[in-house]
Amino acid sequence: MLKFKRTRLQKAFALPALLMLALTGCGPAESSREFLGSQPSGTFNTGGNTGTPGGVPGVCYRITEPVPFQGSGIQVDSNNVYAGELPGGERHGSVSMGGPNGPFTHQGQSFDGMIQMGFTLLNSGQINGVGRLTLSQEAQNDINNSGLAAQLGNPAALCVTGVAVNLGRTSMNQLYGGHVYLYFNGTTRGAVIFF
Repeated sequence: MLKFKRTRLQKAFALPALLMLALTGCGPAESSREFLGSQPSGTFNTGGNTGTPGGVPGVCYRITEPVPFQGSGIQVDSNNVYAGELPGGERHGSVSMGGPNGPFTHQGQSFDGMIQMGFTLLNSGQINGVGRLTLSQEAQNDINNSGLAAQLGNPAALCVTGVAVNLGRTSMNQLYGGHVYLYFNGTTRGAVIFF
């Protein structure tokens, strides 16, 4: 009888212990963040602004704050949004830092953060857009722990000076299934943000 009770007690504690292990994992996960080397080819148009972070239009933005951007001549079709210079040199219009705070008609959210965008079709057929990217704490940590700031020569001032977008979009105005490329400190070095 005592053996029967001990076995039930062991089983009663074994299941919660297994569930906790499954939910928490076996230790810290390594980051799978992708970083950009010297791509895209050529000079990325940051308007020559490599200034101090501070949220002034045309200047760089810290990764800890919302990153506003605007684009002209971007490509938007029924399934995709392309803006700026993608890795490999493929260009879809131009994107500059700063811009109006909306209106935003599309949004996407992932483990890496949230992106909001709005589009305007001009009489010329050109599409312009505005956007805002907010990074999650985990994405910020990945970038801060990458050593990229020190490699760029200014560890205290890692900031975003360029953005490119390659995302899918749904008829329900959701952005998903692609990447946002962040370029840092007036260079083509940067990080890939997943959506």
